Amino acid sequence: MRALIRDRNLLLLVGSGMVSQLGDWTLLLALPLFVYARTHSISATGALVTAQLLPRLVVSPVAGVLADRWNRIATLAGADLFRAGVLLVLLVTSAGGPIWLVYAVALLEASASQLFVAADGALLPTIVRRENLLQANSLLSLGSSAVHLVGPPAGGLLFALVGLTGSALVDSASFVVSALLLVGIRAPAAHAAAGTGPIRAMPAAFVRELAAGVRCISTSPVFEVLCLVLAAVMVAQGMLETLLVPFVVDVLHYDPTRYGVLAAAQGLGALVGALALGAAGGRLTSGRVVGAALLMAAAFLAGFVVSRPLALTASALFLLSLPMVVASAWVQTYYQEQVSNELLGRVLGLTETVSSVGILAGVGASSLLGGSLGIVPLMLAAAAVLLVTGVFSLAALWNARTARPRPAAAPREVAATAD
Repeated sequence: MRALIRDRNLLLLVGSGMVSQLGDWTLLLALPLFVYARTHSISATGALVTAQLLPRLVVSPVAGVLADRWNRIATLAGADLFRAGVLLVLLVTSAGGPIWLVYAVALLEASASQLFVAADGALLPTIVRRENLLQANSLLSLGSSAVHLVGPPAGGLLFALVGLTGSALVDSASFVVSALLLVGIRAPAAHAAAGTGPIRAMPAAFVRELAAGVRCISTSPVFEVLCLVLAAVMVAQGMLETLLVPFVVDVLHYDPTRYGVLAAAQGLGALVGALALGAAGGRLTSGRVVGAALLMAAAFLAGFVVSRPLALTASALFLLSLPMVVASAWVQTYYQEQVSNELLGRVLGLTETVSSVGILAGVGASSLLGGSLGIVPLMLAAAAVLLVTGVFSLAALWNARTARPRPAAAPREVAATAD
């Protein structure tokens, strides 16, 4: 891990992610608050969530193809600059312009984000040695978790002080800074994507390239298992995200201050999980890690549902975040190690589609059944989904392994390997 911390390229990638995610938190809180304040409509706020989620379902396969054909560093920087420009349109709405501009901006920004996600995941194996990928992913998770810990309160305070105009300007500026950090990355291998130039003006060419990504997943039993596991976990996550606020308000009867404590505990758990993964990553090579992590997550989620004192509910959410970080990093690392870099963008894009289908299923199930079955039974059902998925993962991924880290090479050797 010490050698990775001194890796300039990796630090630039981590720094870029932290800056842009910190800016993102300003709009994640500001947009729903602004839309609801302007319309006083739950449906209008729900439409905003749909606009933000829809590209994850529809655009991510296209983004994966593009990430495999284009220069990935340029793609990442371009996606950042595009988002920086699009967000400035919100200044018009903030000044009294039509509300539909918010939905258009949300849709375009989320679409560019899918291109960023695919290129970002595919870039990492070109700047980090294969045996260090798990710890590199843990370092990225560490940065994201740190931002998650401080982002929500900072975003809420910013919106309260300066409104949508200030939030949009800060998020736009964060994307510019992120792009500047990204162009400082020097990774020769990242310039050798499978295709060169834009997609040819032939739909068949695009279909062939996308089909190659589908075949990569469908011909690997482990990849198929990972897709099933991801979909199931996202169902549980969709249920939890839909039911968390009603559970906290109507079942726990917590005020906003206590809800803030729960959010902080969840962020702190993710941060500690990333730190632990970085320290113990060399010993977490077996696919059994995923199953064990999901079983622990199921137990902690059930504990959260049945607990009532704040100390217990906060502790349960803290513990719930720990294994989820470990499982997520292991899965991401396995894809990065086992998929050829020429196909990696497409495969990661397709997994985003699988993820979004799972989340939509979880959100839909909770929305339809919440009134009839009740909040607590559905929360326990989400825990049961994690439990069953954990048992399945433990058996199906028993023999799957990521690479073991080796002693860090001298800088000259690492450079030679990248070349």
